[in-house]
Amino acid sequence: MFAIDFDGTIADTNTLKSRWILNHLGIQIPPYACDKTTCVSKIGLNQYTRMAVEVYKADHSLKVQPIPGSLQALNALHEHGPIYVVTARDPEELLVVSEWLSLEKLDQYITRLLPTNGVSKISLAESLNCQVLIDDDIRHLVSDSSQHLLRILLKIGHDEEMEMPPNVKLCTSWRLATEKALEFCRDH
Repeated sequence: MFAIDFDGTIADTNTLKSRWILNHLGIQIPPYACDKTTCVSKIGLNQYTRMAVEVYKADHSLKVQPIPGSLQALNALHEHGPIYVVTARDPEELLVVSEWLSLEKLDQYITRLLPTNGVSKISLAESLNCQVLIDDDIRHLVSDSSQHLLRILLKIGHDEEMEMPPNVKLCTSWRLATEKALEFCRDH
């Protein structure tokens, strides 16, 4: 079973964030660095919040492209178990996420779409008996618990040195993330 984040992991909202930051703040930040944890340290929480309000609006969210390789990855992972999309978006924003998944024909691979509702993604993944959690933001993958959950930090195009916490694997493409996830599932 797989728990997978939506924004920046399946849907390329990070490219929208990168463009917004350049257009409104004049700062060049690559899409892989537009997750909340990384981005707030570069532009501040107030600017990040302002940007997120715009990017997550339905008219923007519904036009975003899938992350390269996500269709093939979801297809491959679906063959090995249920896929739960876990998102930190507000519950009322789930309709937009659901509509986007349907428009992109990715809903066929998704067992269920779940908001975190203030629960950690690790706890949510464990409660669903998932073996793998994939997210683009390190804050959702760090925990002292869960030795039985593979945590994959998906950073498409990442090309910088990055120290990884224990039990977290960095993958720079969906192909690598899929290989790691399926290998872990076979071994456990």
